[in-house]
Amino acid sequence: GKVGRIVLWLGAANLLLLAALYCKEKFFFIGQLFEYSLQWGAPVMLAVLSKDPDRPWGGPFILFVKIAIALTFTCHGLYAVGFYPRPGNFLEMVMNILPVNETGAIHFLNTAGTLDFLLSIALFLPGRWPRLALAYAVFWGLATSVARVWAYFHWAFWDSVLKQWLHEAVMRFPHFLVPLALLVYLSIKNYGSRKTGLSSSWPVRQGQEWVHGTLGRGGN
Repeated sequence: GKVGRIVLWLGAANLLLLAALYCKEKFFFIGQLFEYSLQWGAPVMLAVLSKDPDRPWGGPFILFVKIAIALTFTCHGLYAVGFYPRPGNFLEMVMNILPVNETGAIHFLNTAGTLDFLLSIALFLPGRWPRLALAYAVFWGLATSVARVWAYFHWAFWDSVLKQWLHEAVMRFPHFLVPLALLVYLSIKNYGSRKTGLSSSWPVRQGQEWVHGTLGRGGN
């Protein structure tokens, strides 16, 4: 309802303010601000969708989601490859999770950052590339979300670890949940297009106006 949408918009505004404060803390690196695009953008997406849940996602909305995903992963990649000063905990987490030394961790992060850039480009390519990019975004977004808990987890101190790091993981859940939602939507749309032989957004004439709907090949 309207109250819920107001809460979502207020939440988005607060998360955007938090992103701006983190940006200030990190010497006003613009990448630090845009890295949180999915975190403050997720409530905006929910607010827009909740206004008319049964309406198909429009092109501008899908573009907004893709841009938010691309900004988040691109800016994450800028830190991973060392364009911005690479956070020390990036190396520490990689070495704690994988059997590699510091040099291996650096190579791993450089590779991961490059894949982040390729993912962001593939989102805007035609064909199946966006769905492949989203599938990788779901995997990598989930991996980086739980990495902080995974890297520092010890059974003897499980409660302290969760208290210190669980909220950090939850804050990053939009990094895989939003790509997952878009992947599911595009996959269903593609399946419907193949089943009918026409795009699910094919224009259909009703009276004197064109609307968007789905047509089968044969019709009635």
